[in-house]
Amino acid sequence: MNNASEGDTIIVRDAYTGTKENIVVNVTHLTIQSKNGTANCTVNASDSSDHVFDVSVAYVNISRFTVTGATSTSKAGINIGKPGGNCNHCNISNNVVTGNRYGIYVHSTSNHDTLMNNNVSNNRFGIYLHFPDYNNLTNNTVNSNKGSGDHGGIRVSGSNNNITSNTVNSNNNYGIKIYLTGGKYNTLRNNKISNNNNFGIYLSSSSNNNLIYNNYFNNTNNAYDEGHNTWNITKQAGTNIVGGPYLGGNYWSDYTGVDNDGDGLGDTLRPYNCSGNITTGGGLASVGLS
Repeated sequence: MNNASEGDTIIVRDAYTGTKENIVVNVTHLTIQSKNGTANCTVNASDSSDHVFDVSVAYVNISRFTVTGATSTSKAGINIGKPGGNCNHCNISNNVVTGNRYGIYVHSTSNHDTLMNNNVSNNRFGIYLHFPDYNNLTNNTVNSNKGSGDHGGIRVSGSNNNITSNTVNSNNNYGIKIYLTGGKYNTLRNNKISNNNNFGIYLSSSSNNNLIYNNYFNNTNNAYDEGHNTWNITKQAGTNIVGGPYLGGNYWSDYTGVDNDGDGLGDTLRPYNCSGNITTGGGLASVGLS
């Protein structure tokens, strides 16, 4: 890192496994990746009171590492952005992020980032989008993050983020939470959210105008929504998340209505309101193939 120039690619070989280091990434347009993948290249924090990877510039790509050991309060395996920074257009992909206080933490100064194909599991808290906008979370696995209090699998307080095709299972407190006045105009679709404690998804009263459709919910309490959000799209052809022939609403494990016309969407007990926990509106329920 000390010798890197803008536009460089740093390839880390297997021999790096086990080395302890906190890495400050302050060179823009930089790619950092392991040669042979996460099983062969672990980056362990030498100082647990700091981030393992701390990114403070734009256009940084980090991929194919196992990242662990940042265990102090507010520290993360991969931290993107900080007050006064500009960390837009970063790409974090194909990493295993485990054994940290936060798995991946994205600050308000970092927008238009992509988090893809990461396994963020067994941290205290999983992924936290702290007021950034226009980010993409795609195909990540966010499992078994066990911190107590107001945290869980994925926490979002930014706007216009796309949260798509993630697996969010067995996290403490909730799977996904959208909250505060910044939590608006986010789209959540094609996610599998199951076996999370407390709620599968939680939207606070100030989280409005979010679109939530074609997700799979199978939790003790599937949803809680005090805001004004949209839980379905207009019925249209397309295979839904449980194999039905139409897109429309979400799959709810506790939906007890009936699909009278065989289109894979429930026709009774509509709009689905999660036993009243969706206080305004509600939506369609996908019931799968009969």
